[in-house]
Amino acid sequence: KTFFMPTSFNFDYLPADVLSLPGYDFFLFIKTILGEPEANLLNKISIKSTTTLIQTEDPLDIFNYDIDDEELETLKDELSFKLKNKKFLFKPGVISGFRSLKDALKRKVDEQLTKSKGRKQQHQQQLFSTNSSSIYSLVPAAP
Repeated sequence: KTFFMPTSFNFDYLPADVLSLPGYDFFLFIKTILGEPEANLLNKISIKSTTTLIQTEDPLDIFNYDIDDEELETLKDELSFKLKNKKFLFKPGVISGFRSLKDALKRKVDEQLTKSKGRKQQHQQQLFSTNSSSIYSLVPAAP
């Protein structure tokens, strides 16, 4: 009997600048959070920012194609188990890691959008109150 324990990641405390990490900093972040093979895979398939990662359906899909690339084969060996029928099964932690991180990054984007909208509304309210008081100062006082 075979069973898999659920693997979950807690990404509640992502760095404040996680959505704007440039190339090498993004690579180091992924390496620290998920592991070196995962970071090497993203680098190999030119995912070099959180934005690109969020927009990529599944980075592991690259292995569904018959690509002749030694580095990809090495990465596949590191990220999966080879089955007796010569197929492969990605390690549950690898799949869960990518999914959990993408979900956390999407939540971070939503948080920033919400904060941005809140600041914009506050700014508009300040402008309105400033403009209103300016308009009132132009209205002649009643005799």
